[in-house]
Amino acid sequence: MELGEFWKRFNEELAELTPEQADCALAWLADSDSDAVLDAIAYAKGRYPG
Repeated sequence: MELGEFWKRFNEELAELTPEQADCALAWLADSDSDAVLDAIAYAKGRYPG
């Protein structure tokens, strides 16, 4: 899948999630890479991890 297609699908799928489903998705990801999930949350809040 090309990058542009990935982001289009990602945004479509994300828009359909309830807050509870989004929490579930983050928890599932955190099971395999908790640091990356925390970095992503910090980035989304405007705190750029480094």
